[in-house]
Amino acid sequence: MGSDSEIIQAEDVFLTGGRVVLRSLTPGDLTAWYAWFNDGEVTGAMNKGIFPNTLEAQCDYLRHLMESKTDLQLAIMSKEEGRLVGVIGIHKIDWLHRRGDISLIIGDRQAWGKGYGTEAIELMVKHGFERMNLHKITAGMWSSNEGSRRSFEKAGFVLEGTLKENYFRGDGYQDEYRYGFLRRDWESRGREEPA
Repeated sequence: MGSDSEIIQAEDVFLTGGRVVLRSLTPGDLTAWYAWFNDGEVTGAMNKGIFPNTLEAQCDYLRHLMESKTDLQLAIMSKEEGRLVGVIGIHKIDWLHRRGDISLIIGDRQAWGKGYGTEAIELMVKHGFERMNLHKITAGMWSSNEGSRRSFEKAGFVLEGTLKENYFRGDGYQDEYRYGFLRRDWESRGREEPA
């Protein structure tokens, strides 16, 4: 393991897959997490990085998430390297209508293209349907965010709509893709275990 690695303690693991584990975020994650939102390459195809992020603001957001009854945010850890590579969450949880919206960022650029995002999505979807009793999980992304689109499609999400020119970035307007995954569709996939 490299110098920025950490040992993944069994008691910290919330959900586990073949290559990633999801665990609660800790104050020790804040430095990396907030830096990702200031990295133009990481946020280039996201609705982030428009205003500077601060460690204090990220700390406040973590406190909000820890107290929230409508958000579940987890750290994505590489099992092989034992380090934080991203964060994933289910947000805007509507307990009456049984739905929530996934957010995902693989902020560690060295972890891009390794399938960590897809596996983290699969773990969260399984948790959302089996343990949280959700009926539908949605996700949104900019049309230029090919990596995110591929990850959600591999995990079983289907395109439900396109919001035309919904976001502006320096080179012009971007469409937003809205994806969804119904519990019955997930069940019909045979409740496949994450790769």
